[in-house]
Amino acid sequence: MTDQTLSPWDTAWEPAQQSGYWYGQINLNAWFCTLVKGQGKIPWDPNLADPVTGQPARRYTCIDLSLAPITDQPINNIERSMLAEFGEWVDITLPSAKEIGLTNLQALNGAWVCCEMAPTGRTYTNSAGETKNATTFKFLRLFENETACRAAHQAARGGNGATETPGVQSQTPAPTTGNSNGSRERETAQKFLKPYVENAWRQSGQDLDKARQALAQMIAGQPLLAKYFTVDSPEALELLAEMATTDIPPF
Repeated sequence: MTDQTLSPWDTAWEPAQQSGYWYGQINLNAWFCTLVKGQGKIPWDPNLADPVTGQPARRYTCIDLSLAPITDQPINNIERSMLAEFGEWVDITLPSAKEIGLTNLQALNGAWVCCEMAPTGRTYTNSAGETKNATTFKFLRLFENETACRAAHQAARGGNGATETPGVQSQTPAPTTGNSNGSRERETAQKFLKPYVENAWRQSGQDLDKARQALAQMIAGQPLLAKYFTVDSPEALELLAEMATTDIPPF
């Protein structure tokens, strides 16, 4: 039965403001993959040889996640795909899943959650040529079922026009420095990081392990880069993964 007290005229005049907290059911799939230039992630085959080295193709673990928001948040499914070995999965998504009480990955599949899309620290260019900040899942709450998830969302909304809060304090990464000069310096360093990663990738013969070793030496030799980044920084790891799936010719 339609709620006669609810008027579309009223909700259109005072719409609920979305704050970036999403409630819904998370679904995921984990599968072994390998990285192929120009193709990206493809299913791993132990009999597949690396076209550059001739050695068996390196195996990675791909995690595909999709959040189906509750109908009170009428948006399309939010989807992300990432590698389990490094990057945002180990830095943001996996730790947050453990913090809300999950003890294994299978328990996350089909779970009702509240999450936010946290910045990964890297940027990308969309089809319109715009530079965007990349985001990934950060889980904030785990619910017993859909009813509990919807109830938490309604309680957080507080009515039309209210600011939505998930009932827990969201942790925002602290800035690298306490002043704008330091922030600008880090941004400058990050701009130089990608060319160094590309050079390391080319010099390594497009071998990921050798590229990491070469990049570590390059960063160590550049004080500005070394001040803010290491070879294991999320930004460096994401760029290395990008090189492995992009047709970057050797020297």
